[in-house]
Amino acid sequence: MGSEVRVRFAPSPTGLLHFGTARTALFNYLFARKRQGTFILRIEDTDIQRSSSDFEKAIISDLKWLGLAWDEGPEIGGDFGPYHQSKRNDIYKKEAETLLKKKLAYRCFCTSEKLEKDRKEALKNGKAPKYTGRCCNLENSEIEKRVKENTPYSIRFRINKEKIILKDLIRGEKEFSGKDFGDFIIMKSNGFPSFHFAVVVDDAYMKISHVIRGEDHLTNSVRHIMLFNALNFPPPDFVHLPMILDKDKSKLSKRESSKAIRDFKTDFLPEAIINYMSLLGWSDKKGKEIFSLEELIESFNLFNVGKSPSIFDIEKLRWINREHLRKKSNEELELILIKTLIKEGFITRENTGTERRKASLYLKAVRDDLVVISDLDKYLNMFFGVFSVESEAKKVLNAKESGEILDIFLSYLTFEDIGLEEARNIIKSY
Repeated sequence: MGSEVRVRFAPSPTGLLHFGTARTALFNYLFARKRQGTFILRIEDTDIQRSSSDFEKAIISDLKWLGLAWDEGPEIGGDFGPYHQSKRNDIYKKEAETLLKKKLAYRCFCTSEKLEKDRKEALKNGKAPKYTGRCCNLENSEIEKRVKENTPYSIRFRINKEKIILKDLIRGEKEFSGKDFGDFIIMKSNGFPSFHFAVVVDDAYMKISHVIRGEDHLTNSVRHIMLFNALNFPPPDFVHLPMILDKDKSKLSKRESSKAIRDFKTDFLPEAIINYMSLLGWSDKKGKEIFSLEELIESFNLFNVGKSPSIFDIEKLRWINREHLRKKSNEELELILIKTLIKEGFITRENTGTERRKASLYLKAVRDDLVVISDLDKYLNMFFGVFSVESEAKKVLNAKESGEILDIFLSYLTFEDIGLEEARNIIKSY
């Protein structure tokens, strides 16, 4: 590829932005900024049944909240659009026709029932499921007949059985054999491209220089190299990031809503999330752990990314969040507190100015104990709530001897922990 760095983050709008997926976005962003390159947002929305505009809006909102601004993509445009795959289908069809003419792809008329039967048979015989090649050598006359009969078909890529070399900038060279892969679908029977085909065509057309994504895409990258070669496109450089595992060493599933970015917004600062994500696979040579986004851009080196999986540690995230909260000025924390007070109904937007003094006093009392943002909620009722005083208490407080009674009562509190009934009895006895 050329010397210009062009990287992309290409989420599928079939769910919320997941922690691991956001880490991929961050590493692409940091690499682009470090190398004065271009960071592209591309929406992979060809899964018609599961894609949703609401999920797309949520992903874009979360990226903005994290501070990961893209240079090309939705809401911005660019010279290589459109940036939604659903709007690029004519390009995919044209490239698929090119492969058909070159005999590097073929029409497959197998039904889903046949394919499922083949899959079960392979598993029964202890073999990895892959396409049997049933339609790869059909006569032209048979193909034309079925097309005229409007028999549904997909288009499959014809695998070259020779070896494929995958060069990873972190993991080095890995060799694969084409014999281990079955002919895979590039255009589905509904007329839309498969993930593999759309990704390769888009990366080529958008001049992507580096593909940075999770280790779980390793074998996908082998298929993609085959397609790049078949289409006469120069392949990009590949980087496969280490997996993020849960504390029980299982894969951090993107289907777990508890690991969706939006579920962290109540408790954590965006800069703390960014900081923590950067340490999942990458480390600073000097051992530094607390970074602003600007400091990360300055320090980030793609070649310092490790190969071993990282463990998601909520306590480490909490610690990092505490450090970022401590770096906040009183004015910044006041703005966060005011939002909390409005949300909880203690104040309205109209009287926020008059509550600033209270907020400042409150923060002086609690800021050293803040670990997560919701810690601000602990004593809100005490500072900002409306209290009702019982008639019995009013009687005691209005008595001439109230000062003496309270002094005695306080002496009891100094030496022992007492309950409400005990407190009543002490006061009544005097």
